[in-house]
Amino acid sequence: MVRHARMFMIRSLAASLLCVPVAYAQDAKQDARPDAKPLAVGDPAPPLSVEAWSQLPDGVDPHAGYDWESLRGTTVVVEFWATWCGPCIAAIPHMNDLAKAFEGEVVFISVTDEPEEKTLALREKRPMESVLGFDTDKSMHKAYQVRAIPKTIVVDKEGKVASITHPNRLTAEKLRGHVEGRHDEPAANGGGGGGAEPWSIGSISSGVDPFDRRHNVPVCQIVFRESIGKGMMRTGKGPTNVTSIDSSPLELITYVFEVQPWQVTMPQGYDDAEGAHYDLIVRLPEETFGDQRKLVQSLVLNGMGMEASVKDVAVTGYVLSREDAPSKLEAADPVEPGGFSVSNYTYESLSTGLDTFARWLQGVLGAPLENGLHDDGRYAIDFSVHAAFDPTDADDVAKLRTRLKDELGLVLEPKENTVPMVTVSRKPGADAN
Repeated sequence: MVRHARMFMIRSLAASLLCVPVAYAQDAKQDARPDAKPLAVGDPAPPLSVEAWSQLPDGVDPHAGYDWESLRGTTVVVEFWATWCGPCIAAIPHMNDLAKAFEGEVVFISVTDEPEEKTLALREKRPMESVLGFDTDKSMHKAYQVRAIPKTIVVDKEGKVASITHPNRLTAEKLRGHVEGRHDEPAANGGGGGGAEPWSIGSISSGVDPFDRRHNVPVCQIVFRESIGKGMMRTGKGPTNVTSIDSSPLELITYVFEVQPWQVTMPQGYDDAEGAHYDLIVRLPEETFGDQRKLVQSLVLNGMGMEASVKDVAVTGYVLSREDAPSKLEAADPVEPGGFSVSNYTYESLSTGLDTFARWLQGVLGAPLENGLHDDGRYAIDFSVHAAFDPTDADDVAKLRTRLKDELGLVLEPKENTVPMVTVSRKPGADAN
């Protein structure tokens, strides 16, 4: 693969591409003002202005809670989260481990804009080691410029911001450095994926470059460049409205062609882990999605020194339905949150739709899955497969089918399907990975 950095950027597209050239303009959905200065490393931390506290240690007034004066001399980790946020829930075990490892040295505060009663069911199932703050008027979220979650702010012993990051990227080693007085390097002004942390990490927005500290959101842009390796982040609705950071070529192919990994054949000798990774930021008009998909596909393939062909192929897939018996699914409590935790092997949610569960199951099986449930209800589902599950092993699939029926009352049957398969090859003259 060609190793030198490539970058394609279109800040305004020609009229022939059906996008009128326009300067950057503020997106009305963004809660940012052109005259507002982004919260940055080295800034004084805004007040801890929550309406209620929980799990405060002995000796702390439960009504007054914490303020920065009372925390002077202590390193503090402020985590913004919510019960409905999957990545937030998935990060709880990691944050609990840090809280235990730094007990007596670091105060952990988890802030949500939900009332406490909304968090009780989740906390019973997934206890949190942190102090909890309930910012029901969202004033603290606004002060910390929280546009999306999870978002982690480390505050030093003097009450100044030491890091703005994501919970999974706050390692014990990094936190030890903050306890010892080290700060992250402040992000550079401007974009281009410079060496600093993205200013909006933890608040990544579709079609917006998280390394660009300008506030006005572009009307049209395509950015494709070799990544500087800051950790995988993705949000978006498809290849024409996406921000995907530090993505492997396989990840990008699945996204821009809107297929699953099992539908892609990469070049012989290709190593997804060791090869170059890329940033893709696309923001294009909704009314031209069809035409612009091909444009994005072409830019990504050319930028990686690859080409691709798409062919419909007959494969064995599955259809998911419900057994003809009383339902074994547990209906979700309508007043409880829908937080969930998902991995390659586990699916755990207090309130989830069956279409979401079916998509997860499709990934487990690595094959087409037709959702024949036709059910818009919400359910509490806790299901897993063992880490060595092999979707090509008939015994493993048979055991999975039995467990789905016995535990959830769901029937999984094989069905022949025709699906698009993407074959990727290197362009003549392009170097191997």
